[in-house]
Amino acid sequence: MPKSLSELNAEDWKIAKDLAAALYSPKEIAVALEANVSDFVDACMAEGTECYNAIMAARLETEYKLRVSIIKVANAGSVPAQSMAREMFKESKIKWNDK
Repeated sequence: MPKSLSELNAEDWKIAKDLAAALYSPKEIAVALEANVSDFVDACMAEGTECYNAIMAARLETEYKLRVSIIKVANAGSVPAQSMAREMFKESKIKWNDK
């Protein structure tokens, strides 16, 4: 029987954060944790929940590291990285204006 959200312990949440940092989806994380998939996914999609905050923080940390790496390589002259950086900049402007 799958674990409920209340049955997830500190080690489970560490695993969830590690998997989220590796950009696994909430569904994949739930399967790895042997948690109730629909409840876990619903919780991860609901802003303000422990699940949402943990998963998003881990994913954002990875995204931050990737962006910093891309910008560093772009500044060093990599044309593909410069293209990626321009796309990231465009996306960030759209997100900035999205309320």
